[in-house]
Amino acid sequence: MHDRIKIKCQYCGEIYEACKKGRTHCRKQSCRTKEIKKQLDELEYFIELFCKHKIEAIIELRFPGNDKLSNDAKIDSKSQLNNGLKEENNNSIAGINLNELIDYFRPVLWKGVKGNFIIKTLKDGTIDPIISNQIFAKIANPVIIGNNLIINGSIKI
Repeated sequence: MHDRIKIKCQYCGEIYEACKKGRTHCRKQSCRTKEIKKQLDELEYFIELFCKHKIEAIIELRFPGNDKLSNDAKIDSKSQLNNGLKEENNNSIAGINLNELIDYFRPVLWKGVKGNFIIKTLKDGTIDPIISNQIFAKIANPVIIGNNLIINGSIKI
């Protein structure tokens, strides 16, 4: 049998016994409604940052239960380093040189960004200008990389 823990509901202040350590509110409908609203506000803010800055990304969210989103989300985003220039011959994206790639990473290293960067080298000795980034970011305080931007958000709820 699970050990029950006592929590203090963050909305009504009453003590409530729960089986999950991450629980922050009691079972009252009004408290659940407030928690759901808080979670949806955080999600709206998080997604709005991508839309506002026109960043193309794939976002994975976990739903652990108890009216919650996970604290963080996995983001797969892309940056294009040559501003979408096309080669005249075959209409494909031209590669970039190593110096352009290093210039891209210069500000990233100062921001303390954690995550994976996917870089492809091309057979002509250049680098594919589309850099993919995989990162886990806090929903309420995300760090987002895409469109050659590094965005730090901080929700104020």
